[in-house]
Amino acid sequence: MKLDGKVALITGASRGIGSAIALALSKNGASVIINYSKDEQGARETLRQIQIAGGYAAIKQFDIRNYKSCSEAADSIYRQFGKIDILVNNAGISKIGLFIDSTEEDWNYLIDTNLKGTFNMTHSVLKHMMKFKSGSIL
Repeated sequence: MKLDGKVALITGASRGIGSAIALALSKNGASVIINYSKDEQGARETLRQIQIAGGYAAIKQFDIRNYKSCSEAADSIYRQFGKIDILVNNAGISKIGLFIDSTEEDWNYLIDTNLKGTFNMTHSVLKHMMKFKSGSIL
């Protein structure tokens, strides 16, 4: 898979699966935007791994739970890179434990991250992708 000239935004790319996706996309030629909310050290490590492998990446901190934050981030990336060809909605959380022990706050945080965050990011990027009539959202 050749992705030369493509720009990919990966949410939750500071560790785990998101970091691995960012590295794989960069190894295939994409310029990668590493999103994180809290783990700056992890985002910097993902960036370092991409740079060691010879790829290009940038870090963008924003909270996918907040629509305005997503919209401003997407606009900023478009101004800087001219496009986003690939959006990977990777950010997500889980709460391990018994459901009965979950609080309404726990539930809202999970829904805001896993569902609303995906909506926020997809909506924010899609409006730009439609202008180019091109793009992939995962």
